[in-house]
Amino acid sequence: MKQTPYKFFYVTLLFLFYSNSLLSDPSISEILRDRKSTTPDKQQLLLKQLPTSWQTLEPEKQRDALSLLTKGTKKKKAPLSETEGTILQRAMLLASPLVARKVTAVLAHSKPKDWGYRKGHIYELACYLYLTSKGIKITNINTVYTREYGEVDLESDDTVFECKNTHGWGRIKETKRKLAKLKKFAQSREVVLYSQTPIPDHMKTWLDKQDIDYYELSIENIIQGDGEED
Repeated sequence: MKQTPYKFFYVTLLFLFYSNSLLSDPSISEILRDRKSTTPDKQQLLLKQLPTSWQTLEPEKQRDALSLLTKGTKKKKAPLSETEGTILQRAMLLASPLVARKVTAVLAHSKPKDWGYRKGHIYELACYLYLTSKGIKITNINTVYTREYGEVDLESDDTVFECKNTHGWGRIKETKRKLAKLKKFAQSREVVLYSQTPIPDHMKTWLDKQDIDYYELSIENIIQGDGEED
């Protein structure tokens, strides 16, 4: 029997539809359905979709996704460390749009080459949690105002916070430039520096001269609940 052009057209459409369905990635719900089976491929599929869908996921699925991403295998480390997972889990409980955007930024920097950016985002979230626990209301996270002032990590009504997740304090000049800009930007507000690692003595001397308060505050102390400022 001779096939009409219309039949051929519809058959082709159906073929393309089913082929695309077979080749397309599984949804987040499908990935999370079998939580007992953790594979690097499944984690990568999850990370591929989470940055664009995180804020629309139900809290239960967000928790399940983070749980999956902190599980390593014998051959490969987990995309997120347990410490990072804990900070993200606690941040989620605040149900803040500011935090949701920040969590999305962390998930978007999940590749090994983005390690430094992700660590920075995690430390800023940790400082956010710490300050919130002290009753300080943070009004902005990672706001870029102008090229002159650059990015502000955290802000409250009366304070500007710089959160430095640095190892070795290798970029002293760059840090001084940024803090000087923040001091100018803050005007009548305070500028406070939080550092994940010990601050060099010569840097402390400079900070004292600039009238900038500084504290050494590790993520581990924040998680343990004894994050007293030194």
